Amino acid sequence: MALCYLFTKSVLVATIFLLIGLLMCNVQMTGENSIGYQNLFDALLDSTYFAIEKAGGPNVEIVVSETGWPSNGHPSATSENAQIYYRNLVNHVKSGVGTPKKPGRIIETYLFAMFDENQKQGEVTESHFGLFYPNQTAKYDLKFMYRSNIEIILDVPNQDLEALTNPSNANGWVQDK
Repeated sequence: MALCYLFTKSVLVATIFLLIGLLMCNVQMTGENSIGYQNLFDALLDSTYFAIEKAGGPNVEIVVSETGWPSNGHPSATSENAQIYYRNLVNHVKSGVGTPKKPGRIIETYLFAMFDENQKQGEVTESHFGLFYPNQTAKYDLKFMYRSNIEIILDVPNQDLEALTNPSNANGWVQDK
């Protein structure tokens, strides 16, 4: 997913697009194809599916290799908006709801990025996509559901690889519900 900024003179229009981007909008959006979308993520994903089908690949599965929301560098790039985006995104892609074009699917999605890059050149927003600060402390309280009775919590710094690959050795990273 590409991070899209829409600059407009209308605060109402800007607010609606922000809510759609944050996966918070309950407004039905329709295009010429009459498929309703609740958020920008689904619309972008389905537009990619439509393009791949048109190019002759109707059974190609898409993996979202990078998606994120910056926490600084633009009026919409706040820690609050980033946490809302990540929370709503994780809930959406893990829910199995899918998209209007591909309903009933879990969407394999990777968050960008693990850490803020405080030495990265370019736009200020580019340095602030991390789930963690450069000092390895968590920026957000995010929970990723893997099974109905286990959640992995990302609010403890310095986790080791063994905790991720073997939940029985998680040392506080995995909590039974």
